[in-house]
Amino acid sequence: MIREWIRRHRQAATTVTGGAVVLALLTGFALVSDGYQAQRVDLDDGSVWVVNSAQQAIGRANTAVLELDSVVDSRSEDIDVLQAGSTVLLADRGSSRLDVVDDATSEVVDTAPLPAGAEVMLAGPRAAILVPATGQLWLVPVAGLSAFDAASAPTLILGADAVASMGDDGTLLVYSAATGTLSRIRAATEDTVRETVDVGPVGAPVDAAADAPADPAAALAGETVQAGDPGRPAGSASRSRPSTAAGRCTTPTRAPSSSTGARSTSPDPWPRTRASPSSARRRTAAACSSRTRADWSRCPSRAGIRSS
Repeated sequence: MIREWIRRHRQAATTVTGGAVVLALLTGFALVSDGYQAQRVDLDDGSVWVVNSAQQAIGRANTAVLELDSVVDSRSEDIDVLQAGSTVLLADRGSSRLDVVDDATSEVVDTAPLPAGAEVMLAGPRAAILVPATGQLWLVPVAGLSAFDAASAPTLILGADAVASMGDDGTLLVYSAATGTLSRIRAATEDTVRETVDVGPVGAPVDAAADAPADPAAALAGETVQAGDPGRPAGSASRSRPSTAAGRCTTPTRAPSSSTGARSTSPDPWPRTRASPSSARRRTAAACSSRTRADWSRCPSRAGIRSS
């Protein structure tokens, strides 16, 4: 009977048998297979966030097409944007707030208040909030910025009048002008000062009158100068009383030689050359006004130009 049914329904029987074999093979493969590895590739689109203070906004610039593909508004012009990977922060110092921006949707997803005058830096997964005037530093996870309280106790106090620099590895350097110390902190992972160096004050005002180098020309302004012997060190020329001729430069004379008592015949260190009255007047006027040369050999007189 079965054989008769198979003979009459040969095609249907073949289809059923083939389906059963395929199902059995798939079931067996599923039982013994370890699966396969799937890779998720995160492609960087090359976008960067830029600031436009005049428009009170930040924008995401697509560097491939050189266009902005999204804009996030701020509340003031005193703004900055910080980006590290997919983490984007909008620091609005004018309104004392810090916004967390979703890099994919360009929407503000979190907001935290900032202390007055605070500066914000990114250290890996954490935000470093520094008040330079007081040296107060808060290290707050970006994921928990919504719980940050600007009135809470700071993580560290590093000294007043502080300036800071954040490294790519999350190392924060803070210098305090009030204490003269430089502090190194691993802001990405630690809440303590790793190292402190006493570098003293930097850029302290200097008494210009006390420390300025002596200017021989300024010191000898309006005085008669007698040049010394050729071998005498520079700056050792003797000085005499100022000339009484108003508005005139006095021609220097050479001092007698210490060995013979005669005037020195050494070559003039500034050889005299003839020049036209107009050019000589310009040259001597400049020399007398600037007092930059010890040998003022030509000076203007009432008659115009005279030479020694």
